[in-house]
Amino acid sequence: MAIFGAASCVTELVIGHPHPLKGDRAGEFAVNLEGGKRLVFKPDNDPIPLTEDGRIDWSKVTAICIEFNWRLP
Repeated sequence: MAIFGAASCVTELVIGHPHPLKGDRAGEFAVNLEGGKRLVFKPDNDPIPLTEDGRIDWSKVTAICIEFNWRLP
């Protein structure tokens, strides 16, 4: 969890293979954790910052809501 406290925005995350999710999880982001687990979260800004083309502007997200974590297969 220290990686979240050290980053001022999601785009500063450098460990855990940070990546946006797709499909029915579009709008969420994930990082891989130790022990084969993954943490999934979404923006908790109100309003959610968006780019001109309507995507989430992760460089401006300053608060997150943790959705869940699970063990990768």
